[in-house]
Amino acid sequence: MKNNNKKGITPLIATVLLIGFTVALAAIIMTWGTEFIRGTTDNVDKQRDIALLCTSQLDFQLQVDCAGGQVSVDNRGAVDITALKLRLHKPDGTVTVEDKPGVSAFGKTPFAVADLDQLNKVDAIATVKAKDNTDIVCSTAVREATVNCPAPAPSP
Repeated sequence: MKNNNKKGITPLIATVLLIGFTVALAAIIMTWGTEFIRGTTDNVDKQRDIALLCTSQLDFQLQVDCAGGQVSVDNRGAVDITALKLRLHKPDGTVTVEDKPGVSAFGKTPFAVADLDQLNKVDAIATVKAKDNTDIVCSTAVREATVNCPAPAPSP
């Protein structure tokens, strides 16, 4: 024999439970979405600051002094260059990288370069400090100079 006295959840309680689950699920999705959007926005802001720092605030040039065997870095920007990578290009395609110290804002610093007469090009990549004091390598702001130094005269 069947017992027909069992009652199920009334439609009102079922509706309340469905609404409760929907609200909880919406709250979870909103929390996740807010954190995702905030993280993405912060990342875009940081990338924008880096791009502006490397393109608009960083301004330097290289000058080759064949007689002195030096390459000078003239920092014309308002931001300190904390470090430099000089890449020395030879005509045969070999490239040597030298790490050099930085140059203060609006400063000019000469760097001795061995065998300058054997190079055809010198380029530099600057490193600067961001607002949060992290090092930013401005690889999109490479400066270069052509080297046309005569070979030294052979000694008699």
